[in-house]
Amino acid sequence: TVNVENIAGEAFELFPSVPNPANESARLQYRLDQASDIAFEVRDITGKLVMAEDRGTESAGYHALTLDVSAFEAGVYTFSLNVNGARATQRIIVQ
Repeated sequence: TVNVENIAGEAFELFPSVPNPANESARLQYRLDQASDIAFEVRDITGKLVMAEDRGTESAGYHALTLDVSAFEAGVYTFSLNVNGARATQRIIVQ
C-alpha cells in the first residue's frame, strides 16, 4: 500500500492491483480523502506510456477501475495514479 500526502494536506491511498500477475484484467482500488482531479497512466518497463486516462474530478471515498491488460505484451508495467498533482506508482506483471 502506498500513501501519499502533499503540502496542501490532500491525501489518498492506492491499493495493490488484484490479481498480480494478471493476464486479462486487473482491479485497481484507491481511496480519496476529498474530491480530487484524477489521472491514471500505465508505462512499460522502458518508461514508454502505453495508456493514459483523465478521470476528471472524483468524490471523496473508495473508487475502483478495471485495467484491461489483454492487449499488453507479457512483462512488467507501472501504473500511476495522479491526484491533484501528487502521484503514487506501483508495479503490475502481465503474463
